[in-house]
Amino acid sequence: MGAKTGMAMMALTLAIAAVASPAMAQLRAGAGKAEIVLGADLLPMQGFSAQRDPLEARVLVVEAGGRRAALAVIDLTSIFADEVAAMQGVVADATGVAPANVLIVASHTFSAPHIMPAGRPFPGLESEAEQRKNALFKAAVEDALKQAALAANHLRPARLGAGRGVSDININRDQHTPEGFWLGVDSAGASDKTLSVVRIEDEARHPIALLANYAVQPSVMDQAIVSGGGKAVTSDLAGAAMRRVEALYGEGTVGFFLIGAAGDQAPILKAVRAVPDKDGRLETIDIGERGYLLVDLLGERLAQDVVRTSERMAPPTDVALVDVAGGAVDLTAQARPKALADLKPSKTYAFTPAGPATAPFTVLRLGPVAIAGVQVELSSETGRQIRSRSPFADTLVTTMVNGAAKYMPDAAAYDKITYEAMNSSFARGSAETLATEVVGRLRQLDASQSSK
Repeated sequence: MGAKTGMAMMALTLAIAAVASPAMAQLRAGAGKAEIVLGADLLPMQGFSAQRDPLEARVLVVEAGGRRAALAVIDLTSIFADEVAAMQGVVADATGVAPANVLIVASHTFSAPHIMPAGRPFPGLESEAEQRKNALFKAAVEDALKQAALAANHLRPARLGAGRGVSDININRDQHTPEGFWLGVDSAGASDKTLSVVRIEDEARHPIALLANYAVQPSVMDQAIVSGGGKAVTSDLAGAAMRRVEALYGEGTVGFFLIGAAGDQAPILKAVRAVPDKDGRLETIDIGERGYLLVDLLGERLAQDVVRTSERMAPPTDVALVDVAGGAVDLTAQARPKALADLKPSKTYAFTPAGPATAPFTVLRLGPVAIAGVQVELSSETGRQIRSRSPFADTLVTTMVNGAAKYMPDAAAYDKITYEAMNSSFARGSAETLATEVVGRLRQLDASQSSK
C-alpha cells in the first residue's frame, strides 16, 4: 500500500469514526404497558369488592453511550423492599438492564391492594384464603410488569425534550381545626402547581413516552364505599390522566405518572372529604361511586396540561448520556404511633427520637434531565427546594421510588403538628438534610459531565 493510499484510508477511517461515534451514543428508547389482570376469584381482597378501571404496569427502557436504564411505574399504593427487588429482577430479565439501573415507582393510587411480604399478611386478614389471594395478586402484577418490559425492550432512535407547565388539581391537605391540624383542605396552604414533563419521541416526532411529574396523591376514591359495600379498585386520577394522554397521541405512546413531593398534597376534590362546620370542626362525607366523575374530570384536566406542556416545549434534541447514580443519607429516626387510630388532631405532641435511620435515593440522568427519586413522601416545599437548587434546568423530584418509607415532612409541619409529622419515621430536620444531600449529588453529576 502506497503512502497516499494509506493516508487516504486513515482519513476515511477517521471520518467513519466521527460519524459513527455520535450514532453509537444516540439515545434509543422503548416503552410498553400491560394491564394487571385481577382474576374473578381475587376479589373481595383487603376491603376491595369491585374494580372500576384497570391497574397497569408501564416500563420505559433507555440507552445511550453504552449505558442502559429502565423506569417502571406500577399502579400500586406502595411497594415493599422485597417486592422492589423481585420487580427489578423481572425487568432485568426482560430487558438486559442491570437490576441496580431499574427504578421501580408506585403510582401511589390509594385504591389498590398491597402486595404483602411473605409471612406478613394484611392486618386483620391472616387466613389462608387471603394469603393465597396475595400470592395471586403478586403473580398478576409481576406478569404485567414482564409483558410491559418485553414491549419496552424494542428500542429505536429517539430524541428528548423537557418543559414545565402548571396544573391546578392539587391542594394542601393540612387543615386547621380547633383541636389542631388534621387532614382536610387548606386553600391558603403551600401547594406546588408545577408540572414537569419529559417527552421522548422517535424520528417521526411521535412520542414514545411522556413522563409527567406532579405533586398530588392519586387518592380521589380513597376509602370511598361503593354500592354493595366495600371499596373499588381504581388507578384513580393518575391512571385516568395517563390513559387520556395515550389516547390523544395514539398508538405507540405510553404515559408515565411520576408522583412528586405530595406528602401534603391531596386532589382538589375527593369522594370522601372532611367538611368543617362554622366552628371549624370536621365532618366526613362520602359520595361513594359518584366520585368516579371526579376521577375522570381531574384526570382529564391533568392530561390536558401534560399535552399542552408537551406541545409547547422546545423541540426535543439528541441525548448521548444515560446514567443512574445512588446515594443514602444518615438521619435520626422518630418513634411512630403504635396504631394510626391513635392519631388525632393535637396542639401538643411528643416527637420522640428513636435512633439512627437511613434514607436512600436514586438519580436517573437523561442528558440534561435529572429524575431525583426518593422512597419517602416529601412535602411540596421540599420538592420545590430540591428543584430550585438543582444545577439541572429540568429536575423531576419523584417519590415512592424503589420502596416506600412514609412521610418526611419539612420543619414547618412539626411546628404545626400535622398528621404527616406525627406519622413520620424521621425526626425534625430530616427533609432539609435529605434535600441538601440530593442537591449535592446532582451537582456532582453535573460537574463530572461538564469536566469531560
